[in-house]
Amino acid sequence: MQTKDELNSLVKELKLILYGDDDSEPCEQACAQLTEEFFREDTMRLLIIFLPKLNLEARKDATQVVASLQRQPLPSRFQASKYLESNLDLVDILISGSFISSPLWKDVKRVPTSPSCCQVTRK
Repeated sequence: MQTKDELNSLVKELKLILYGDDDSEPCEQACAQLTEEFFREDTMRLLIIFLPKLNLEARKDATQVVASLQRQPLPSRFQASKYLESNLDLVDILISGSFISSPLWKDVKRVPTSPSCCQVTRK
């Protein structure tokens, strides 16, 4: 239980760094550093793998974190896209919803995926 709470708290902290709060705006330098480290340290993979362990609010926060990271003005503007392109297995997991079949989601009914419209074609 403590680990889940810590994980939820860490995602909330990431969101706070990227979006700020009622009292302060986000720091551009901190956002840039977080973005670079997020992709360099393969944190995106960890976030996707542990997505089923997050509570609903933390999953919403995780969505906002990833959306913000994709918009960060870095020298390589498309760093998030390049990361996902080189890690298509993560895209496959998200599209297929296979993380939903995790034992952690045993009480949630699997949503059927569309046969061909959601398949990723690899080169």
